[in-house]
Amino acid sequence: MRGLSTIHLSTLLLVSALLPSSLDGLEEQWIGVQIEAGNFDVEVGADGAALRVEWRGGRTELPRGIHSLHSRELEVRLGELTIRNGSFRFQAADGRTRIGPNFYEGWIELYPDEYGDGWRLVNRVPVERYLLGVVSHEMSANSFPAAALEAQAIAARTYALFQIYSRDPQKRIHVYSDTRSQVYGGENLHPAVVRAVEATRGQVLVQDGLIFESFFHSTCGGRTRSASDAFGIAELPTLEPVSCDGCQDTRFWRWQARVSSATVHHALDGPVDKLGLRLGAIRRIEPIVETRGDHAAYLQVIHGKGSFLFNADRFRSLVNRAGVKTVRSTAFSVTEEGNGFLLEGRGWGHGVGMCQMGAKGYAERGANAIWILKHYYRGAKIRSLW
Repeated sequence: MRGLSTIHLSTLLLVSALLPSSLDGLEEQWIGVQIEAGNFDVEVGADGAALRVEWRGGRTELPRGIHSLHSRELEVRLGELTIRNGSFRFQAADGRTRIGPNFYEGWIELYPDEYGDGWRLVNRVPVERYLLGVVSHEMSANSFPAAALEAQAIAARTYALFQIYSRDPQKRIHVYSDTRSQVYGGENLHPAVVRAVEATRGQVLVQDGLIFESFFHSTCGGRTRSASDAFGIAELPTLEPVSCDGCQDTRFWRWQARVSSATVHHALDGPVDKLGLRLGAIRRIEPIVETRGDHAAYLQVIHGKGSFLFNADRFRSLVNRAGVKTVRSTAFSVTEEGNGFLLEGRGWGHGVGMCQMGAKGYAERGANAIWILKHYYRGAKIRSLW
């Protein structure tokens, strides 16, 4: 998870209303994961079996092997089959379904986007099976200790259930398969991941009896970040800043990035133009840090035609997209250097919640999953839901 959710205080209150009065005996939920959206081409198939396809009023089986799926505005072609307008679903008649290089359990649903912008490809799968594909992509099973993998499984399960209940268990989509939610690449049966998910089956983090949006990130660089500062959501004790020395020996504890003035101009020109402003030559960039920490909330950009404030997270995203790709977080200072700027920063990601590299470091020192989670989510308790 490197991105952020848009859920705010109103949703937290909604979760309180949607959750059962007692969390005891809650049944495992299914989750809808968006894999693709828009108009796309991808190869699909079954793991050594026929591909079962169903739609309203019909069903068929495509022969074993790989089939090309082409989605366009009004129709989808799957092998020799063409479906227009209506939704349909498919899965392997036996075993797992392949989409691109990844394998998935459960049904793969495809339906027209409600806004008319192509199609949505969604995997519906039980939460515990979904976690096999999250933990294995959020942490390396080959290098992270068991305690860190177990902590990741609990944090990821909590995050998933928050999305399910805050939206509606019956909704088609609850999460994305990329960093907008938590990374999911289909089912991965690495033994260490399977053990971590099974050892923590049904366990979630709660605050005052409620699940919460348990963010996590790669590397904090010494101190995590408040969710209210980072995302503008309600303050939660479990998502307040904490110190961390578990990641101090890792690659992105500290980092540097050199960004040319031309790159900054290229990255900001379009967004600034949409505001009706003309962007001159970039002269200085001054971080305006949050009140509780050293992450920049905004950057004051001084240029040849004036100055303006720009959101630091968006600046990071735009500059990386423009070709730099090494601005790891918004916790950085800026120094003028030749025809550009030297950014010196710490950590990788938004900085909220559990630091994954810190979890690895603490686990290597002997900490268990519960200690790790209670360190990063202060005041949280662990509950077993099923």
